[in-house]
Amino acid sequence: MKYLQEVSSYRQLNQAWRHVRKKRNVTPGIDGVSVQDFNSKLKSNLTKISEDLKDHKYEFNKVTEIKIPKHSDPLNQTFRPIRIFSIRDKIVQRSIQISLERSAKTTLFPELKNNISIGFLQKSYAGEAVGVKLAVNRIKQYYKDGYKYLTTMDIKDFFEKIPKRKLLSIIMSRCGGDKSLKELLNKCLDPEIVKIDRYTGIESALPSTHSGVAQGSILSPLFTNIYLIKFDKVLEEKNIKALRYADDVAIFSKNPREAKKQLYHIPKILDATSNLKFYSLGSKKPPQRYRIESSAKYLGIHIRKAYQSRWIVEPTSEKVNYQLGSITDALNPSRPEILFVRVDFLNRSINSWIKTYSYVGCTKKELTQIYMQLKEKYESGLNHLLLTRKIIRTGLTKQQLAFLNILSPRTNPFKKRRK
Repeated sequence: MKYLQEVSSYRQLNQAWRHVRKKRNVTPGIDGVSVQDFNSKLKSNLTKISEDLKDHKYEFNKVTEIKIPKHSDPLNQTFRPIRIFSIRDKIVQRSIQISLERSAKTTLFPELKNNISIGFLQKSYAGEAVGVKLAVNRIKQYYKDGYKYLTTMDIKDFFEKIPKRKLLSIIMSRCGGDKSLKELLNKCLDPEIVKIDRYTGIESALPSTHSGVAQGSILSPLFTNIYLIKFDKVLEEKNIKALRYADDVAIFSKNPREAKKQLYHIPKILDATSNLKFYSLGSKKPPQRYRIESSAKYLGIHIRKAYQSRWIVEPTSEKVNYQLGSITDALNPSRPEILFVRVDFLNRSINSWIKTYSYVGCTKKELTQIYMQLKEKYESGLNHLLLTRKIIRTGLTKQQLAFLNILSPRTNPFKKRRK
């Protein structure tokens, strides 16, 4: 019972709460409870969750589903289903994650620390850099080691195809006979999903499936890495230089002939270890081979070797176009949000976007040009909104826009702060 004792302990639930509340703009679940609401009665809320877990009485709320445009497909507007869990359920999921990752000061899945997987990792697993920043560093290092070509491949319908029962079996096999988390994990993997009509508020149940993990769940990233442990392990054993961020895989090779052989063998490894498949040649997301010296794209990053030790790193055009589209959408005159809310959202969103790409290693020169492009789109969109609503008769000047805090020098992410 040690795993349930850990998950249900007030101390660990409080630790999980601190993680959940760090996330900005956490969307309330079906119960309507926000982070602020939960925090107003924090002690009693956490105590109630702890007691219900210990007594095996904890019930997850229903989950609502929304669809958001995929960043990788801004023009065709295909959508990704995201499930919205309540705040209390997020806390329980985070507590489960803590136990699965480092239960009783041990690691149930030491294989998560490998040279292939770079997504959704603790810094203790990956070192100083994680995620996209780690990918950029590895691309540079592998190029230096003679791997001049990069082939990207996407796993087909990844989140939807992971078999829940097999995943649960893998997790339980590591718990040494302790089945105390099995019921909770079952509920996490198979939530009751509802769709709420935006006009009438009427709920309608969405069909459950026997496979797939929910995007939007705190546990989903960990689940995906656990399920692909064998795939990562085989690539390491065969000394294949590769990176994997969830379903996005990059393979490094020294020449086109080697890249062609890998394109034949690696899908077989994926199928044998996980019964999953890559998108094939001729599909909507076919494998792409890049000569790194000329240009390579991976995880929304466009990277190439310029000269000597200089690299050009910048967001891909798809990511920039998506951000431009987000500005247009936010400033659509038909949207109901008040002006202050839109300005505040766009200031934070754009500056955060720029800072994120700066953190992963994107070149300041290229980012500054993109920043000015976004700023121009922002200013013209705001003027269009105000003129359409007949709030102003002529467009605002640069000084007036700065007064409204429209990405003004005070909010410029490149401006050095005085100490």
